[in-house]
Amino acid sequence: MFAYGGGVYSDGGGIGNTKTLSVVNCTVAENMVEPPPGMPSFLLGMGYWRGGGLYMSNGYLTMQSSTVVDNAVHGVARTDDLDKPNLAGGIAATIGNAHAVENMTIGHSIITGNWVHEVAGNSYQHDIFTGSLLHFRSKGYNRIGVVDFSQILVPVGEPNWGSLCRRHFPQVGDTVDVTMADVLNLSGGVTRSDAIVSAGVNSADPVALAYEPAGNALDQIPAAGYSVSETIAEYTLAPDAEDDFLAILLERLESHYNLTNFADSFTAEFESFLQNVDLDDETAGNQPYTDPDGIPILSLADTLWFGPAVTWPKELANYPYIHFWHRLDSALMAEDISGMGSEVLGEDAWAALFAPGPLSENSDISMTVRTSLVFHVQLESVDQSATARPAGGLGDIGAIETE
Repeated sequence: MFAYGGGVYSDGGGIGNTKTLSVVNCTVAENMVEPPPGMPSFLLGMGYWRGGGLYMSNGYLTMQSSTVVDNAVHGVARTDDLDKPNLAGGIAATIGNAHAVENMTIGHSIITGNWVHEVAGNSYQHDIFTGSLLHFRSKGYNRIGVVDFSQILVPVGEPNWGSLCRRHFPQVGDTVDVTMADVLNLSGGVTRSDAIVSAGVNSADPVALAYEPAGNALDQIPAAGYSVSETIAEYTLAPDAEDDFLAILLERLESHYNLTNFADSFTAEFESFLQNVDLDDETAGNQPYTDPDGIPILSLADTLWFGPAVTWPKELANYPYIHFWHRLDSALMAEDISGMGSEVLGEDAWAALFAPGPLSENSDISMTVRTSLVFHVQLESVDQSATARPAGGLGDIGAIETE
């Protein structure tokens, strides 16, 4: 019923004992995750298949100067509570009810041409699935097809979390929506084994060992290195004050992006959802979400982050808060806002929406928004084949440096 990580699988320790999976100068290609042969049809709809190229179930992932392409996931599509999908593409992190995955950090890498194939359904490119990560981080100069942020751990504004912004992407030199043909030499630039036969995407063909970069993956990375900064944000609430941050955020989004009636419309639809939740079909009437004191959560004003820190995604009192952020992402994407990428509320958005200090709408809420240096990034000294980097004035993106 479960198949994860066709090319690389990492348990990464566990809660309170997290480890780091480091992938440097590697090619992960043509791997496949699929249901085992002969699985009964009723079980096909219950299974999970994720990470055709790489899967992390706990801890951290750091990927540098690597190429992850042409991996695939097959399975019967379904969604779980909070719309968690059971299929995820090339690189995937778990979706944990009790938080387990921390950060995914990627630099100088090519990640594209990875696919999800629904049994008797749709096929779609799906290169990075962030699962319930705390933070997705780019070190810059990546070439990526599709990033799915739909299940990344939702923002928490509490002090010392610094997590209203979790999507530190794109950074310097990053490009998205690329195809394999945009960035790889597919006609003569693929090195294949002369002894190992694939059991994955191209079954019975020699396995792919390396792909030469091409197009705008060539001669991109400064040999002298460069710096990457990140923006983080959080807010502090005065004792016994009203926390209406979500309502303020909706109004600011409407104003900043010139959206018509966005705040009122979103609030009405969200509150209609809350008021129609029924957690117990066997009891007459609707049984809504309740806060830790057992009081029904029926409005935006009732929707708060209740903690506790480690296991909060599994606590039903926090489900309305999680639903709010997921629905907000969907609503903003539906507006087709110019310049808003797949990260939706990324660093640029948070920095534009809020300045440090008390909010004009509610002075009992005080914001912290700061941008600081987090990485000084150097080009790897050699590539996957031990060729020195750079071969020219600038380095190539991916696992192979062309001469």
